[in-house]
Amino acid sequence: MKRPIISSVFFFLFFATFSIGKGVWIEETFDPETGLRTGKIEVNGRIYRIYPGANLFNANLSGANLSKTNLQFADLSLANLTETELNLANLQGARLIGTDLTLARLERADLTFASAREAKLSGAKLAGADLSAIWLKGTNLINVSFSGAKLAGANLSETKLGNANLQGVDLSGSGLDKSDLTGANLTEANLERAYIGGANLEKAYLMRANLERANLTEANLNEANLYDANLKNVDFTEAYISGAYLNGANIEGAIGLPNVGEIDLPDAKDERIAELEAKLAEYQNEKAGTVVIKSSNGEATISFNIEGSEDLKNWQETDKQITTTIQLRDGKKFYRFSLSQ
Repeated sequence: MKRPIISSVFFFLFFATFSIGKGVWIEETFDPETGLRTGKIEVNGRIYRIYPGANLFNANLSGANLSKTNLQFADLSLANLTETELNLANLQGARLIGTDLTLARLERADLTFASAREAKLSGAKLAGADLSAIWLKGTNLINVSFSGAKLAGANLSETKLGNANLQGVDLSGSGLDKSDLTGANLTEANLERAYIGGANLEKAYLMRANLERANLTEANLNEANLYDANLKNVDFTEAYISGAYLNGANIEGAIGLPNVGEIDLPDAKDERIAELEAKLAEYQNEKAGTVVIKSSNGEATISFNIEGSEDLKNWQETDKQITTTIQLRDGKKFYRFSLSQ
């Protein structure tokens, strides 16, 4: 008789400890219009009131289920929200300064006008979240996925967004100055009128992105992929674009586009190939020392020096030279010479 009772008590204690760790709602009220809830929740042995404008400064809500809660304008600065469920929560205008949101779930949450400066969001889930006009200055967002999120008018200056997924995200009018976007995926993102001055976009993916009237002064776009991007009226003053891929990009009205002749545009690409071929021929001629080919004004002049040898090892120049000129046709054409049999 005693053994089952001990087992039951042990199970009850284990279940109670587990429930407290994840949060237990003591009071819960649902708003029929918004579907959001407020009330009291017990987390890690402490009771917290959840309501708009709540003071949750430095609160430990790690692992709690706060999905669909109304925390509009709440102060959650320096709070521990690691692995916390905040899906569909209303965090509009909330203070999240220095808040730890590592691995938190914020899918389809409303964070418009929230202040999340220096918040920790490593591994956070932000798919479909509304982050319009959010303040994220100086935040570490490396490898964070913003798939389907809205970031129009957001302050992302000085943030770390290396390898972040921003594909298709609306970043129009946002501030990304001095941010690190190395290798970030901005494919089809809307960056119209965004301020990206001094940002590092090295090796970033911006295929088909809309950057019309964006400010990219002093930005680093080395080896960035801007295939088919809209760069109309973009300010590239003192930007770095070495090795950038701009095939199909619209550069109408672009300001200060540097070194256009070296950028991978359709016409420039063919010119670059021709230049490399000429250098290769020059190098081969220098090594061989026997054939010189010079071209200008549609003509190519080929000169052969005749050398003699008695042992096929040591060669001496003779006074004989053969020179001929051929007309080059329009377009790219290759020539070679051979000996008749």
